[in-house]
Amino acid sequence: MASLLAGPVRVVNIGLSGFARELAANGAAVAQVDWAPPKAELVSALQRLSSRESLIRKANDEAMARILSAEPVLADVRRAGDLIPALDGARLMLHAGPPIEWARMCGPLRGAVCGAIVFEGWAPDLAAAEKLAASGGVQFAPNHHHGAVGPMTGITTRSMPLLVVENRAFGNRACAP
Repeated sequence: MASLLAGPVRVVNIGLSGFARELAANGAAVAQVDWAPPKAELVSALQRLSSRESLIRKANDEAMARILSAEPVLADVRRAGDLIPALDGARLMLHAGPPIEWARMCGPLRGAVCGAIVFEGWAPDLAAAEKLAASGGVQFAPNHHHGAVGPMTGITTRSMPLLVVENRAFGNRACAP
């Protein structure tokens, strides 16, 4: 504690920036955090969720029961274009997560996209692949829109081999690299 108090004043200011300005003007190191109390709509939404707590718990319990009683079985290994018709004949690439365009993709996802472009032969090298992706020459869609899943960046293109996993307990199936 003594070492903490022995040094210069360091402040994290949450809320009104006027406090931070005054401290900074007097030589204190200040980190400003923009914060405001929750808006009425947010409070209202949280109250509505709270009133449905038993329904939410029941739904979560059902989801967990289905996960625990699943019977996943490796049924096949097939080329992605054979399993997902939208992949054949188009420069379509599936990815993990929600819909996203090239400009908003993180570095690891961009790297996976470029590697897959070269793998498919749509570009001769990574630099050309990046230009192709940035120019709109490749379409992107979430794996889950096509009955597939993917770990990490989850890239799926037409030539990639996919595992076909069937859940014998519930009759559904999914594909994954």
